[in-house]
Amino acid sequence: MVRRYEEPIEVRETRDADDPGVELQARPAAFVWRGRLYVVRDVIGHWRERRAWWREALEPREGEPVGAPDLEQDVWRVAASPGRLLGTGVYDLARDGRVPGWRLVRVAD
Repeated sequence: MVRRYEEPIEVRETRDADDPGVELQARPAAFVWRGRLYVVRDVIGHWRERRAWWREALEPREGEPVGAPDLEQDVWRVAASPGRLLGTGVYDLARDGRVPGWRLVRVAD
């Protein structure tokens, strides 16, 4: 089951190059959600997807610019755990160029 969220999170990034000669790309290494630190154990995937701009048009978030939206966001699907002994979950973390910062957008149970 997948649960949808649109909650701001704090992400600690690391820079990694998959291929020599390619620009280093920031990827999530850990994140804080609801006061708990989650350590990224594995990056499952990375892609760009269209944002649900129609939701934001109906309910704009405070502090976000009004006008022509950036229609795409970067999404990182990661396996992360809130501790060494606790189970690992799958989380989708997103960011776009409109507002600095990351958001937790989906959690798979």
